[in-house]
Amino acid sequence: MDKLEDRHFLLQGAMWQDSLLQAYRSLHVTFQSILLAIGIGLVVATMSSVSSSKLPVQPIVSTGLLFCLWLLQRVTSKNLQGIVLNRGDDLNYWHTALILCEQQLPSRHRHFTNFKIHQQARRENVAHLEQLFLSDKPIERDQTDLLIEKGLGHTRHVVDQQLFAQISLIWIALVLVSCLFTAGSIITMVGTK
Repeated sequence: MDKLEDRHFLLQGAMWQDSLLQAYRSLHVTFQSILLAIGIGLVVATMSSVSSSKLPVQPIVSTGLLFCLWLLQRVTSKNLQGIVLNRGDDLNYWHTALILCEQQLPSRHRHFTNFKIHQQARRENVAHLEQLFLSDKPIERDQTDLLIEKGLGHTRHVVDQQLFAQISLIWIALVLVSCLFTAGSIITMVGTK
């Protein structure tokens, strides 16, 4: 294969992995959204139950179901987040290979490399990246980590970590509200006897 065929093949590999990454993210967000909607419905059911002198069965059952649903959310979130992070690592492999392949080309033809530099230019000064990746000096494989932001780049950090951490905080709030309301119902029932 010549340099252009190599680059085309690597770009196709990166696109394939990126497509899978986006699909797993979508699955994760969709599943978490469904669980969250059910959880909110259970909190509403807990809070809309009518107080009586009898044991408040509906709030206890709703809170119990909410707690079980929260455990399911934690397990699935952890598992799906692991899948998303692993797919991101796979995408890093293809990006690294593509950047290394482009190093064999004149700098004006390093389009993917230029794009990765452009992405970071919105957040920081990239003169050091331009000097390193657009010069004729050879680079080492581990230097590409600077450009691909191995680990988590800005977008991956926001989507793959912050978003799901915030969803977890919402779950904690829902469980606390439901538990407090249920405890209040039980205290009211005991106090009326």
